[in-house]
Amino acid sequence: MPRRELTTTAKITTKSLVPHERGSKGGTGSSISLNVTGSDFVGYREVTAGQALKQGAAVSVLSDGKAYRAYQTISTGRPAEAVALNDAAVSGLVKIANIGYVTVPEASFTVGAPIYLTDDELNLTTSPAETEAGMYDQQIGIAFSSQIMQIGIGVAYEMV
Repeated sequence: MPRRELTTTAKITTKSLVPHERGSKGGTGSSISLNVTGSDFVGYREVTAGQALKQGAAVSVLSDGKAYRAYQTISTGRPAEAVALNDAAVSGLVKIANIGYVTVPEASFTVGAPIYLTDDELNLTTSPAETEAGMYDQQIGIAFSSQIMQIGIGVAYEMV
């Protein structure tokens, strides 16, 4: 069973989990890579890009294990499961996350507004997504600033 420790320093409280030591060999539990830059915190995984991707693009990992751009129209693609944290060429490595913060250089978000999946070039918008039969209605995050998104991949509702 993991042990939970509480650390308090200068009115900042953080919790850290210490992996459970298993067996006599002293092995530890699984871990996740952490990318910490300034006040941003993102747990991510790195996969191969199945197509060219821009930083901030909503993506879906298909059965070939590669990340592709997510689309709102069901016949065109799949709903989002993560967001690209860097630009990537076809067959390049892309870091993806489904929680945390990411800068979207091409964005012009309305601060505090929900961000939705769309089919346009950026594939993100703070305008309520237009949905009709054959489309997904999916929130991707919240606009933290005009170019920073707090990632929060929501459920993709299929419109009928």
